[in-house]
Amino acid sequence: MPHHIHHTNGIILHSFNIGESHRVIEVLTEKLGFIRANVRSVRNERSKLRYGLENLSETTLSLVRGREVWRVTGALPRQNFYHSLKDDFEKLTLLLRIITLVRRLVQGEEKNKYLYLVIRELCIALSGGEHTEEELEGIECVAALRILHSLGYLKHESVFVRFFDDTTFSKEVAQDAYKKKKKAILEINNSLAASHL
Repeated sequence: MPHHIHHTNGIILHSFNIGESHRVIEVLTEKLGFIRANVRSVRNERSKLRYGLENLSETTLSLVRGREVWRVTGALPRQNFYHSLKDDFEKLTLLLRIITLVRRLVQGEEKNKYLYLVIRELCIALSGGEHTEEELEGIECVAALRILHSLGYLKHESVFVRFFDDTTFSKEVAQDAYKKKKKAILEINNSLAASHL
């Protein structure tokens, strides 16, 4: 019986090598949520998949669900955010902190298009344009609040509810979040403590 092929956009959050030429990727997808998938022979020079599966890249994936794991059968690269950020240590570090938060909090496979859009828009915002130090701090607060909100971990949302209407990271939103930074950090820390994760 042939396997159904799923097509979805995804952002490669993390990967690690297994064996001589295989790799496991952790990817936040638009249609399937957060998944781990095996990629066979991706480290061979002749592999057509290798350039579409780099960390911090957005890719259109073709995936097949096996008995226990997902398997990547196709990858078409769309954007590589790492290449845009590799020379900006501050922005790259910020993005990696947020990705670590996502990997820590997301439990199991469940579609969450809002979370996908938050991470995608964060990557786009950091990759384009200049930001002040205060704006970057505001962006990080908004990203963390949106992640917690999307996963149901944020308990007291009223003060920050305007941040959840949209997934973009405008300068106005970043500056507003910076003004509420102390309250935001307290809310984030309380929600993380309550999550026990």
